[in-house]
Amino acid sequence: EKGCFKMVFDAGTTLNYSLILLIIYLLNYSHKLLLLTVNKDLLTVIISKWNKIYEVIRFNIISLSAGVICYTLQRLNTPKYNKLKIFINNNKLKRNLSYLKNKNIEYFYRWLVGFTDGDGTFNVYINDKDKKISFTYKITQSVYNEQILYKIKKFLGVGRIVYSSNKYYVSYILTDTKHINNIIMPIFNKYPLLTNKYFNYLKFKESLLIQTNNNFSQVIKIEMIKDILNRELPNNYISPGFNVYNGNLSNITLNNQILPDNHNMNEIITKYWLIGFIEADGSFLYIKKNSKRVVHAFNLTQKLDVILLISIKNILGIKTSVLCRKIKNNYYHKLETTNSSTIEFIINYFISNNDNILFIGKKNFEFKVWSRTFNKLKYKKNSLLLLELRDRINLIKNRHKNKN
Repeated sequence: EKGCFKMVFDAGTTLNYSLILLIIYLLNYSHKLLLLTVNKDLLTVIISKWNKIYEVIRFNIISLSAGVICYTLQRLNTPKYNKLKIFINNNKLKRNLSYLKNKNIEYFYRWLVGFTDGDGTFNVYINDKDKKISFTYKITQSVYNEQILYKIKKFLGVGRIVYSSNKYYVSYILTDTKHINNIIMPIFNKYPLLTNKYFNYLKFKESLLIQTNNNFSQVIKIEMIKDILNRELPNNYISPGFNVYNGNLSNITLNNQILPDNHNMNEIITKYWLIGFIEADGSFLYIKKNSKRVVHAFNLTQKLDVILLISIKNILGIKTSVLCRKIKNNYYHKLETTNSSTIEFIINYFISNNDNILFIGKKNFEFKVWSRTFNKLKYKKNSLLLLELRDRINLIKNRHKNKN
């Protein structure tokens, strides 16, 4: 059978221990199924370097020309003989972002809108002295997650990557108005932003239409655009993306967070929009309940957009309520759960039918560790391991800051 498969090393927790590196040469023969046998002596040499081999986190290694399924044992303490099946298919190259293929390009668009709802901005800048107006579509990330911006740039085919002076942050920036008009705007016109950023997008869109209108002088354009930019966000603003909701949005409040059984929020907050949004703003955490107990938690916070959080709560089956919290003089809304059955639902929600994790940036790594330690008995019995794991992940996330 033709097809691309992943190489799987099944199991658990290599962040605390060293990884074994298996070097596999992929032989590329068109449309043929090959069986490759690993040299036992070579495997013995590799394994003998370690006193004890613990569980190995499964790697998803995707090749341009082949995928490998590796059948191995967990908790290897002695050299074992492994058989590798190599499945070759030259005509169908499996990519790391499988849903970015042309036939699924709409998935990427939905993901990009969700990611922009979390970490993107649409900005208009006016230089009164030079009478110039500039437009910027921008997404900023920690350098820790820089790879995701390069993936966006590669897929869109336009824009540039810019690093902050301290190298802590990196941004994908697009300023060419032709590219914004021809590439970015059609995406966000078709798939609306669901946060209050829709309001800023409308101001951005109207300003760009004025700038490209040759019937006005530059001075008049600047005055018109200034009027647009001075518009203030209305209280309790709701994105027009929710206009297709089949119920009464005014009934969704902090005091009433249960949606009717026939709600169509899944059509508004699509799976790939939610993946992008969680990729930007969601957190997979380890919370210390007491000195002997650490639990897995999912967290999402927003300053505004209460209806959005309540809708996500219902989609993910979260039983706890969205809460309003205050830090100093600033209010924000928080959605968080540590419920075991809900955590399990969330884990299954963000894994595809073929067992691929759907996040594409560093959230993929964080989710992988978080989900695979959830049902591990060794972690449930030893909370210190989870705390150590959490600290190691935080070190990785802030490693770029420690270099300076």
